[in-house]
Amino acid sequence: MPDPLRPLFEFGILGLALLLAGFAMLLQRRPEVSMDWPPSPPPPPYVRRDLIVISASVMLLVTGTAMGAIGMTITVVQLLVS
Repeated sequence: MPDPLRPLFEFGILGLALLLAGFAMLLQRRPEVSMDWPPSPPPPPYVRRDLIVISASVMLLVTGTAMGAIGMTITVVQLLVS
């Protein structure tokens, strides 16, 4: 007999993986600036890259949290019904 909670467990694992991916993406650092002589003009800011990384990580965090909330809600409802 198949376990009725196995798909929800896998759904929760996927949500957790999305959360971890979002946190890992937030920890990314921009490349180090190399010092040279004579000093060159300052490098352009990494605004576009930072916006892409932050928006992608926020999307992963929100998606993982939503999937976790949906999975917990469905699990509780299934446990209450059975």
